[in-house]
Amino acid sequence: MKVSIFPARRTVFVGVLLALAGAEAVGVVTARAQRPRAARRATRHTVRPAYACPPAHMHLYALSPDGAIYSSQTGGYGEQGSIYGCLAGTRRRFAVGSYLNSSQIQEDVAFAALRRPYAMATQTHSGPTILVTPTITVYDLRNGHRVRRVTPAFPPGCPRCSVSSAKLGRSGDLAWTQENIDGTVSVVKVDTTGMATLDQGAIDPTSLALSDSGATVYWLDAGVAHSAALN
Repeated sequence: MKVSIFPARRTVFVGVLLALAGAEAVGVVTARAQRPRAARRATRHTVRPAYACPPAHMHLYALSPDGAIYSSQTGGYGEQGSIYGCLAGTRRRFAVGSYLNSSQIQEDVAFAALRRPYAMATQTHSGPTILVTPTITVYDLRNGHRVRRVTPAFPPGCPRCSVSSAKLGRSGDLAWTQENIDGTVSVVKVDTTGMATLDQGAIDPTSLALSDSGATVYWLDAGVAHSAALN
């Protein structure tokens, strides 16, 4: 009687394959155990994309290479929420103002600016029976700390008095124009030396500008150019 040897050969061959597979698996486990924990975590989790500053489909108050000031408002009646600032390339945002749209009161940011790492927001409040002086606030977007908060000096009961433009200096300094009760316009600054009125007269609020360094403010009074340093 003939006895086939092929089943035995097949058994040996399969055994060899299983042994090799087991050794390879042990090697993989050993190699994986020897890899740093941080490297193992990196392979388990998908790398998240860089944070978008601002996120998509936001209402923008200010946008520059330094970052953005934005909110999610759409202009609908009854909307309210926070206005945020963020620095480009970072993963953090901080509230710099608020908005509210109702029949009794409206809140919003009229002027906003960025100069890394600072953000400026001019918060306004108004309504049929109230008139609140706007406030100009500067925040450090590295940590959310409030650096400066200024309330322009207006006489009481002056509905036409308002901040008509505002600029942010290099160190969180401020310069703005304000409409006065007598119809004139003032240029005011706040820096390390305190608050000071730089000029008053027939000033064009749209002419207010800063140098590229943010250290000098410029404006036109009756068409004549003026400037002052922000310290």
